[in-house]
Amino acid sequence: SLADMDPEHANSAALVMGKMRDENVPMDIATYATMLLALANAGKVEKAEHLLAQMESNVETIGFAPNAVCYNTTLDGLAKSNDPNAPAQAEALLKHMDHQYETGVIPEPPDIVSYSSVIDAWCRSSDPSGAEFAEKLLLECELKSQSNPRLSPDVVPYNIVLDAYSRRGAGRQKGALGRSRIDSSFAKRAERLLSHMQEGHNPAALPGTISYNCVLNAWANSNADVKAASRAREI
Repeated sequence: SLADMDPEHANSAALVMGKMRDENVPMDIATYATMLLALANAGKVEKAEHLLAQMESNVETIGFAPNAVCYNTTLDGLAKSNDPNAPAQAEALLKHMDHQYETGVIPEPPDIVSYSSVIDAWCRSSDPSGAEFAEKLLLECELKSQSNPRLSPDVVPYNIVLDAYSRRGAGRQKGALGRSRIDSSFAKRAERLLSHMQEGHNPAALPGTISYNCVLNAWANSNADVKAASRAREI
């Protein structure tokens, strides 16, 4: 399947697309979207970005602009990339997508899938501030959803950010028994986000068991032992 496509198969798909071009076989948006998916799933994200850029610069020639699926496929590829620069690149592409829509170049604005991919990229990142960048995007998405329902997040991206906070900094500090501990500041941020969810700012994202477990885990692994135990009991 395309989801399991390896680099060799992606090369074969590119050859087929090249042959279609050489033989003047019409290519529609689905042709490009499928090729982007093949490249992204094969880890050839740079080539996917290049193809997306080609689509943008050749709108009059090919007859259509890239849609949200094309951008979201590339964003997802970046999110799953091991490149340490991928989260920043994904956020830059998200902002570019928004600009392209605002200036009338593309027909669809970023949606919740677009934002979720970038949030996921930052949460996967080894950047110490990755979870904070992700939360900033999440709350931006929540605010924009008041006027654009396509941006309304459910509880999943909130839980992804909470989980990132619970894991952030793990292994950098060790307790007396050699157990990995995280800085309590990340647990505090996780708890603040949980409180935000409890307040019902987004009725579609009320906290559930996973949400609470992430915050409990953050405090359980915190290096502020006495306070951590107290906060865990209160939660």
